[in-house]
Amino acid sequence: MEKLFWSYTTTLETTPASTPRAREFVRSQLERHQLALLTDAVQLVVSELADMLVSHHEARSFTVRLIGGGGEVLLLVQEGSTVAFERLASGHATDGHPLLGTQRVSDRWGIDLTRPGGAAVWASFAADLPQ
Repeated sequence: MEKLFWSYTTTLETTPASTPRAREFVRSQLERHQLALLTDAVQLVVSELADMLVSHHEARSFTVRLIGGGGEVLLLVQEGSTVAFERLASGHATDGHPLLGTQRVSDRWGIDLTRPGGAAVWASFAADLPQ
């Protein structure tokens, strides 16, 4: 029997090679749960966030978590500090264009500066349940 809720996590070094690794992680987990239709949108968001973290390089690593269930997929990207995402929250991290791709393709998104272990950006995507 398929699990109703699922969660997968990977931690990546804050290097340029991590952006494609984050996209591949997202793709493989979505395909595993027959949610390939969400791949482009979720990959766009994880790429945007990973690129931002790599360009600011405030922490040595970041964590990508993908959580699914109940007709929704939640992407959570957490840095090991709060510096880059604090800049994002204040509008200074993306040259005045805060996460345009994330805003365009996710149903909801936000920044949580209070998480233990560092700040996080999350994005939610509606998911049709597999038949």
